[in-house]
Amino acid sequence: MSSNIIQQTTTLLWIVIVCLACWTTVIDAQHPFKIAVVANGKINDFGFNAMINEGVISAQRLLNSTNIHIYPDIGRGILNDTIERLINDGYNGIITTSTEMTGPTIFYAGIHPEIRFLTRGRNANTTANLSFFSYNIAICNYMIGYFAGLWTQTKMIGYVAPGLPDVANYNANALFVGAQRARPGENVTVTVWNTGSWHAVDNATGATNDIIDRGIDIISQNQDDNTVVTAGLKRGVIGMGTNGYPQSRLYGENIAFGFVTNWAPVFINFTQLVITNSSYSRKDWGDFNNKFLELSKFSFQVNATIRQKVNEEVERLIGMPFTSHPYYCNEYNHFIFPNMSATVNNCMSVAQFFFMNDPYPGINYLGYYKVPLTKVGVSIPVLIGLTTASGVMILLAVVLMILVFIYRSSSSIRSASPFFCYNIIFGGILTYVGVIVFSLPKSDASCNLRFWFPAVGYALLIGSLVVKNFRIWLIFDNPRLKVVRVTNSQLYPWVMGLVAIIVALLILMAVGPIGNLRAVQSNAGLSKYQFTDTCEMTRAGSILLILVLCVFALLIMIGSFVSWKIRIVDILEFNECKPIAYVLYACLVTIFIVVPLMVSPQTDTSQTIIIGSAALFITTISLLILFIPKFFRVYNLDSSSSSIFESMGNTKLSGMSGLTSMVSENPESRAVPSFVVGEEGNVTVTVTPEHVSASASGTTSASLSGPVHATFDSDDEDDSNASKPPTETSA
Repeated sequence: MSSNIIQQTTTLLWIVIVCLACWTTVIDAQHPFKIAVVANGKINDFGFNAMINEGVISAQRLLNSTNIHIYPDIGRGILNDTIERLINDGYNGIITTSTEMTGPTIFYAGIHPEIRFLTRGRNANTTANLSFFSYNIAICNYMIGYFAGLWTQTKMIGYVAPGLPDVANYNANALFVGAQRARPGENVTVTVWNTGSWHAVDNATGATNDIIDRGIDIISQNQDDNTVVTAGLKRGVIGMGTNGYPQSRLYGENIAFGFVTNWAPVFINFTQLVITNSSYSRKDWGDFNNKFLELSKFSFQVNATIRQKVNEEVERLIGMPFTSHPYYCNEYNHFIFPNMSATVNNCMSVAQFFFMNDPYPGINYLGYYKVPLTKVGVSIPVLIGLTTASGVMILLAVVLMILVFIYRSSSSIRSASPFFCYNIIFGGILTYVGVIVFSLPKSDASCNLRFWFPAVGYALLIGSLVVKNFRIWLIFDNPRLKVVRVTNSQLYPWVMGLVAIIVALLILMAVGPIGNLRAVQSNAGLSKYQFTDTCEMTRAGSILLILVLCVFALLIMIGSFVSWKIRIVDILEFNECKPIAYVLYACLVTIFIVVPLMVSPQTDTSQTIIIGSAALFITTISLLILFIPKFFRVYNLDSSSSSIFESMGNTKLSGMSGLTSMVSENPESRAVPSFVVGEEGNVTVTVTPEHVSASASGTTSASLSGPVHATFDSDDEDDSNASKPPTETSA
């Protein structure tokens, strides 16, 4: 009987709509309208907004007009600007379709009485230009719960919904009541996840998978799109159409059951108000009895018993006042409203229902789902590769240091100053350790040590190289051949001063109020739900780091200058201008390769590979260039003799600029240089000129007195060297 009444009512409704469409076609030319429908999501979401779009299309066809336009994907952040733009564009009717749009719509209706507005809600009409529409979403979720209660084998139902601020969890309670009605006394449980948004695709997917992992065999939702359905079907869980869209269009018989919404009558009724410029507004309600809501076709997987029970329950609800429906009137309300009077038959008001967010007893509310973040750690292959390479290089550097100690008495090593050789090699070892630290997981300690080891290491390596060659320059660039004694104790404070400057800058980089170099979490260069630990410093810390680099740049410039100055030294053991040039060349080539790579977007792993490889290359090449030639000469000459200097007896003396000038200024004098390496490593260059008789013209040349000598203390005890006079060899 009730089904016949519904069919007759539906027929009459469509007759009225068709007549209205014909009437509006006649008067459209005299009363033009321009209506905007604002949707909060994409019209291809196969859900709520897709049905809004279908309603717009149906209204256009019935009204023979294209003056109804839809504006999709309008979120809270741009809603106000959108409404103002629509008003400025000449729209005389604006429809907002989602509940979070109600407040702004009411505001603009108050300040623009010439524009008609339709929004969601059941508010009392405040102005003639403001209409409201809502539909019985509660009965939809109640029936979904009723069906799920009949279907489930585990007595466990899942539910995914946005939650506040978009919508309270009253729909979860309605679903729970429907499940209890279907299986009275069987304690069917409902597990609920909130996603935080109507369109939280990632959160909805994760929540669905989590619910399925808990053993739940059927899931409902209140999301605007079909994410939950899709995720559930992938896991083998049968789907339900719960957002108004006929999901069976997409997934066929995998959709067991659902409901469908029809928005066309809503838009047509509002268009009538705009066309007629009516003096009143509307407040409409969508439900099963006026065909705004309809049940979708059942899947063949649903047995006849369940189908019959679902249809009977819908007809039962249609035949009673909706304020008496079970989701309004039930025994669970006392847990939410403890002061509810027994005289109201456990019924709450419609307003109480729509503001109810607390779950009923028996609902397993899990809160807001957040996609777990995945930590991206250091690359194990990169860590193993850089650590292994650095370890091997450290071992070779230790062997190199041992060889320097063993052959410290040889001419090649003594002329290179073993003490400073030790410092150069030790600086290289610190740099290799820095590469290992650079590849380790980030922490406050490692973020600081990754700068400390390389900076101090390069300060020792380059500083010792520059300082010891500075001594060569002082000895050999000696025009007057004065005694020049430069000991290690005089030179090494310069190296320590350089290290002290670097350490001071590094300390300032680490101090919290200044550089604040520390490890922080970041997802730069990673996917949305990945993070990694990275090192971060303040702007002041970046400036301090630039200062450290400037110190090294200045040191390299000084080293280049010293290398250029000692280029005239003909004694191979003392002339390191070429090795220094090769080292600088290797550094520059590496920098030209590394800098463009670092400027381009790089992942943390790529940066580690580039910087670590560059540090290994520069340090290793520097040590090889500096020490391989020395040990090659040690191999070819007796390590304990000074024959290398004796072999220089016939060598041109251009390296001794002062000596050459003295000989050239006194052509008749006999000035014979000799080179002697003492037992303690002192190199003495001695010139003893003879007195010259009168020349043929009768004049007498100036006499040169004494021996003139220059002394170079390579690496032995300063006190011992100071107590001995320079060795002299007469011609």
